Amino acid sequence: MAASNAADWFAGGMTAAAVIVALGGYGFSEWQRRRDKKDAERQSGRLIGVKLMKVLNGTYDIHRHLWADYDGPPLGGEGTHEVWRTIQPLVGLQDDPALALNDAETNLLIQANATNFLMEHMLVTLRYQSIVSSMKEYHLRYDALYQLSPAPVAIQGQVGQHLLTHEQYMRMQPYSLALEALIQHLRAMTTENVDMCRRLAREYQPIMKRYFKAEKFLALVDPKQSDDTVAA
Repeated sequence: MAASNAADWFAGGMTAAAVIVALGGYGFSEWQRRRDKKDAERQSGRLIGVKLMKVLNGTYDIHRHLWADYDGPPLGGEGTHEVWRTIQPLVGLQDDPALALNDAETNLLIQANATNFLMEHMLVTLRYQSIVSSMKEYHLRYDALYQLSPAPVAIQGQVGQHLLTHEQYMRMQPYSLALEALIQHLRAMTTENVDMCRRLAREYQPIMKRYFKAEKFLALVDPKQSDDTVAA
C-alpha cells in the first residue's frame, strides 16, 4: 500500500474515531442533562408538597385557636354572647412569602396536567396569607377595644372580667360588632382552608406518581387528619 493511501486510511480512521467519541460524549451529556432535569423536577415536586403542608399546619393552628373551648369569663361579663369576647389574639404570626410556588414548581404542575391542583394550591396559599393578615388586624382591634373597657373587676388566670354599664356597652357596641364580624369571617376562612388543604394533600401523591411514573413518591400525611375539631 502506498504511503499516501496509508495516510489517508489512518486519517479516515482517526476521523471516524473522533466522531464516535464525540457522539458518545454527546449521548452521555444528554443522558446526564435528562437525569439532572428529572432530579430537579423531583425536588420541585417534593417542595410543592412541603409548602402545601406548611399552609395546612399554619391554617390549622389558627383554626384550632379560634374554635378552642373556653371556660373563663368573657370580656363583657356573663350576659354577652359575642364570640370575640372569648377569643384572645394570637401573637407571633409571621408572613412567609416563600410559601408561594416558584416558576419551576408551577411549570411542573402544568406539565403534569394538574392545573386545577395548581390553581387551588395558589388559592389556599393566598387565603392563608390573608388569614395571617386578618389575625394581626384582629389583634390590633382587640387591643384598641380593650382600651375602651373599664378596669376588670375580676381576674382568672390572664383573663379579666369587665362589668359594663349600659352607656359603656353602647359606646363599645359599634367596635364590638366590627370585631365580631372579623372573627366570624376568620372562622369561616380557616375552616374552608383546612378542608381544601386536606383534599389537596390526598390528591398530591397520585399526581406525582402519574407524572414521574414511580411506584412510590412522597406522600403527604396530615398528622391531624383524625382530629374532629374542624367545625362547619
